[in-house]
Amino acid sequence: MIMDRGYDPVIVFSFSKRECEGYASQMSKLDFNSEDEKELVDAVYANAIDSLSEEDRALPQITTMLPLLRRGIGIHHSGLLPILKEIIEILFQEGLLKALFATETFSIGLNMPAKTVVFTAARKFDGVSMRYVRSGEYIQMSGRAGRRGLDDRGIVILMLDEKLETDTTKEMIKGAPDELNSAFHVSYNMLLNMLRLEFADPEFMLLASFHQFQNEKSLPQLEAQLEALTAAKAALVVPDEANHESYYNLRKQITKLRAGLRDIINEPKYIVPFLKPGRLARVRVDSETDFGWGIIVSHYTRKASSKVTDDKGSLAAGAVTSHVVDMILGCDAGDGTAPAFALAPTPPAPGSKPHPRIVPVLVSLLDGVSSLRVRLPDSLSSDSDIAATFGKVGEALRRFDGAIPLLDPIENLNIKSKDFVKKLKKLESLALRLHSHPLLAGASASGGGDESTAATPLPPSKLVQLALASDPGLPDSFQIFEQRKRLEEQAELVRAGIRESSHLALKEDMKKMQRVLRRLGHLSTDNVIELKGRVAVEINAGDELVLTEMMFDGLFSTLTPAEVAGILSCFVFQGKSKEQVKIQPNVTKVLNKMKIITRRIGQVKIDCKLEVDLEEYVESFPPHVLPAVMAWADGKSFAEVMKLTDVFEGSIIRAMRRLDELLRQLGDAAKSIGDADLETKFGQASAAIKRDIVFAASLYL
Repeated sequence: MIMDRGYDPVIVFSFSKRECEGYASQMSKLDFNSEDEKELVDAVYANAIDSLSEEDRALPQITTMLPLLRRGIGIHHSGLLPILKEIIEILFQEGLLKALFATETFSIGLNMPAKTVVFTAARKFDGVSMRYVRSGEYIQMSGRAGRRGLDDRGIVILMLDEKLETDTTKEMIKGAPDELNSAFHVSYNMLLNMLRLEFADPEFMLLASFHQFQNEKSLPQLEAQLEALTAAKAALVVPDEANHESYYNLRKQITKLRAGLRDIINEPKYIVPFLKPGRLARVRVDSETDFGWGIIVSHYTRKASSKVTDDKGSLAAGAVTSHVVDMILGCDAGDGTAPAFALAPTPPAPGSKPHPRIVPVLVSLLDGVSSLRVRLPDSLSSDSDIAATFGKVGEALRRFDGAIPLLDPIENLNIKSKDFVKKLKKLESLALRLHSHPLLAGASASGGGDESTAATPLPPSKLVQLALASDPGLPDSFQIFEQRKRLEEQAELVRAGIRESSHLALKEDMKKMQRVLRRLGHLSTDNVIELKGRVAVEINAGDELVLTEMMFDGLFSTLTPAEVAGILSCFVFQGKSKEQVKIQPNVTKVLNKMKIITRRIGQVKIDCKLEVDLEEYVESFPPHVLPAVMAWADGKSFAEVMKLTDVFEGSIIRAMRRLDELLRQLGDAAKSIGDADLETKFGQASAAIKRDIVFAASLYL
């Protein structure tokens, strides 16, 4: 369609390298270039790879790319050989590529617009979880559509494999751009470099940083906010504050305890057998979002992509596998400005008539399941059928005076957990204390009822009902007290923000880092640079603390230059690999010692109160490309090297270029402490990897 309508050139954005290559290979039978354009592609390609050796020109990535390029199809991602990426960029700029399959990195830093942009998906994996594309990312990528001076408009096509909610779409397309937040952090190398200069002040550097500016920028606004909250609280006067406070704390404890009991009751193994059509159940999202009683229509499970009412009251993705019930609930009818329930359903406003609808609800949001079931009609396809059925909820409330009977968690649900029984007993004690609290009007005068309740053990279902019931005779002043407490909580959050903004950002972390350096022997007690510190000062391309300890423990002295290069590749490659690498025994021995050193340094950081995940830190130097780097340093061809790993060619080359920088720094570090042998070895390792396609000159130079 794009080619037929003349919407080319097109950039197709995918969020993984494998997808880019997969989509491009599916178009291998299509041809978008004329014979003249193919000749131009051949000429550019031949001139570009002319500087490579015959062996490197035969690499699979080099040979398989040309047929695609001749047909006007290109691929661009970080796993490509650098020279190939540059060829593709040049061809795209010259209009010799009509369709380019790229990852989102192509949208950053390169001035290469197209007429059309296609998104193959709206969700991406960000290293932690799958999420929708943020507004800033969408703007950056979609902004490639439309060439200045050539196109009167740009075309953006978003391909969807699942339903996209209205709010999500609006946030993605029209949301605010990503905020510019400082990612500044102090490294040990930076700290040592500042401390070795006589007049350098680390605190002054922090004070002048953008990070500190951002912290202080919000201070006036926070102070004004705190003043307003304090004034609002002072205006609210509550008599007998002590009684209000004790009653408030009791309710808070009960709410917390009931949440724990609800989580146990709503476990699928207990509650699912009772989620039958016609059963009455209560839905409460939080203290402010209470749908009240409704009727279960059906029960089923859904995967993560399903949209159901979540614990924030919005239609959002459930857990990996969520238990869901379709329920007839009384909802807000809306104001008529939008289609009914285009957005998340909400409870009816106080005093307004509920509008019965069938709503999917996560089972975890059920706040009580009744022992009552009502008969459902054969069809619930019309609003009148739904409304008539929902009327049975009102009948049940009138019949039981608002206290609809619940399933007994012990007798009916068969919950035998000791933890549950313990919480239930505690809830009974708190509920009875609440029921007889002096704040309740007439509680002390009519204590006979409470004594009889206290004397007779309550069944679990009645106990939960008691905790659910609204407090009779509660004075109006308690609402004012609750409002004061909310203002107090808001004020405390603002005070915490003021404290954080007032303090020098990262100052505490810097002090902890200085303690680490002293413990490891890099600094004296007077913050004077020691011998180890003189080594760490030279290293910033890898973990300076671990590398310094390895040098002083003599781990490099028994290794060959190729083995040194292989070991150090662990510090410069942070990618992933599914392949299990085979490593020589003597190198494995050094890797094990390196892990011991890393664990020791990680423990020192923890002892100095720095936040470190010890196991994650120990595993942060993966040997995924170690055999490949060793083979390259031993003189093997790049084609042979690529047989030893499943990592992309471009990622290997990028790691080796970083490795060369690290070897140069380690050579300088060895020179600074007078270790000529180690300096020579690092130099030999650098020379061994610095050849052929890995260090081929850029086409832009």
